[in-house]
Amino acid sequence: MHLARLELAVVLEEWHKVIPHYRIKEGAELIERGSQLTLKDLELEWDV
Repeated sequence: MHLARLELAVVLEEWHKVIPHYRIKEGAELIERGSQLTLKDLELEWDV
């Protein structure tokens, strides 16, 4: 699990270097599962 978290951190860091201007689409539904928040779908909007 530690390796997966590290890999995700690296992916997000590289993503933000290339595509820094985006946001989660308004109206996205967060689902609470115990101590975690999840999204059923991850729709993004791009700033042009």
